[in-house]
Amino acid sequence: MSPWPLEVALVATGRWPACLPERLGLRVPPVQPGSVWVHGASLGETGIARRIVEAVPPAFCTTETHAGRVRADAVRPFDAPWTLAPLWAEARPRAVVFVEGAWWPALAALARREGVPTVVAAARPGRQKRLLHTLTGWPDHVFPRDLASGAVYAGRCEVHAPVGLLKGADPRESPLDVRGPFVVGASTHAPEEEALVRAWREVCPDLALILAPRRVERAPDLAARLGASLRSASSIVEPGSLVILDTLGELGAVLHGASAAFVGGTFDPAVGGHSPAEALAAGVPVFHGPEIASNGPAFVGTHAVATPADLPAGLRAALGTTTTPPHDGLPALAAFLNGPLRPAPESSPRPWARPAARLHRARMARRARREPLPVVAVGSANARGAGKTTATLFVADGLVARGLRVAVVTRGTGATARGGDSRRHGPSAAHLGDEGAVLALAGHTVVAGPVEEALARVGPTDVVLLEDGLQRAPAVFSVAVVDARWPGARGPFPMGEGRALLRPSDVAIWVRASTMFPAPADAVLGTFVPERVPGMPCAAFAGIGRPADFFAIVPAVRTRSFADHHRYTMDDLRDLRRWAGDLPLVTTTRDAVRLPSRAGVSHVGVRLDVPAFPWSRLLEGLP
Repeated sequence: MSPWPLEVALVATGRWPACLPERLGLRVPPVQPGSVWVHGASLGETGIARRIVEAVPPAFCTTETHAGRVRADAVRPFDAPWTLAPLWAEARPRAVVFVEGAWWPALAALARREGVPTVVAAARPGRQKRLLHTLTGWPDHVFPRDLASGAVYAGRCEVHAPVGLLKGADPRESPLDVRGPFVVGASTHAPEEEALVRAWREVCPDLALILAPRRVERAPDLAARLGASLRSASSIVEPGSLVILDTLGELGAVLHGASAAFVGGTFDPAVGGHSPAEALAAGVPVFHGPEIASNGPAFVGTHAVATPADLPAGLRAALGTTTTPPHDGLPALAAFLNGPLRPAPESSPRPWARPAARLHRARMARRARREPLPVVAVGSANARGAGKTTATLFVADGLVARGLRVAVVTRGTGATARGGDSRRHGPSAAHLGDEGAVLALAGHTVVAGPVEEALARVGPTDVVLLEDGLQRAPAVFSVAVVDARWPGARGPFPMGEGRALLRPSDVAIWVRASTMFPAPADAVLGTFVPERVPGMPCAAFAGIGRPADFFAIVPAVRTRSFADHHRYTMDDLRDLRRWAGDLPLVTTTRDAVRLPSRAGVSHVGVRLDVPAFPWSRLLEGLP
């Protein structure tokens, strides 16, 4: 993928890169609030970043290159305040970790302003990096690669114990079926590949040779030139064969069991050698050329040769030795990141929209009105993902259990037909919207449409529940749902998702409270309880306000998110089944009612439990 100046040029000429919404912060992937934000520059660093993400959940990774994004399932925004703001507001990170030499000045400045610690892991401070830190600020904490690196940061940052290379062996199984001993050429470049093949044919032609070129797009031409086969053509590697890896992100797994590995870029002073860490972490002896300035300390104990003609001697030396995997400093780093770190303060994803927020609040105030029916409104100041529908179901079930007739009025968001009524249409998302369909599935009478029109069609009832109705100043009682992770809804709309509440709520139910995101001492606490969670790995998809909340409760191996209220088609369903492969498909109840066919798709429902809900106060307010 092109660097960002070229992407901007493409936009100016009308050619929009497919990744541009993510780069501009217009599309934010599902992330959990209170995460550790881990940033790795490219393919090698994101391998470390992925290990950190797995060790300190919740966490997520960002990167600067397309290759790094593919390897670590990373996010790739521009390093600018306005493009980072949406992801920062969603994640509320408790720490920002930069891997090795990676550094984003705008991200570091944002963390510094919000009081979030910045950490550099496996730091190796070259001259350019020291100059960059002098100009843009030094990190708060450093876990250096070695004592010499730590000495550079002393007095400027809090320096922790050295963590070494911070690279462990890739835990994945190799995609290749290698039938015998083999040698690997890792991150190779054009001039050195022919010399390596000649050395292999001279020293050990009975062993297989697997080449992983630094740029995989060169693999077809390289295979044709060397008379090799491509990894994508066959996964079987016979003794004496030459195979070219043509898929990103597989080298770390392929290195397992190799007899020796050559590290590329070590005959080019402009490259200075690529990192031998993955090979050494897998316990593979390494040989290389003389140019190792980029990763000098990492090559301690390896076998160096002076010229490409000397590669046979380097290969013989590597085949005759064994190596021990280096010390893994990840536990020390994980212990720090899992310590008592507080998340970033709540912030707006669109701070530039502050003037429009005042206009919206004034407009909502002019729409205030009181309803003639005994209305109980349930909703939230947060327009996205607070749990308004689940709270409405909780109140409706509680009132029915106390002997009252209940009708629910909803706007029917996402409905394709006007004037929905569960008494005529049943739990149809096309007539009621997905929220209304979920409430109707639970056995409640639901009327959907514009509020005034829907209230006129309710019929005889004891009480009307207005789902997502706190913006209408109800006459009887109001119940608000407050997400403890974003109690201010990340700012008023359109700065965030906060909508104007026309009167204080009678009861506020605080949900998702935790030690990281505490609720007030006297708050009424609620807990979301998932139902029918699958007991085996699955492929999960969701088109709701915050898909990350759903992905966190199911054993999902793969996840896929859609826009809130997404209208699924049969093409979507067929694509999801292909994407899931052999894994069972799982989604939310709200998504399930929107599917054109539920065959082969199970759903997980969620209920709200509020042990201290003041039912007596609500009942006393009813006529």
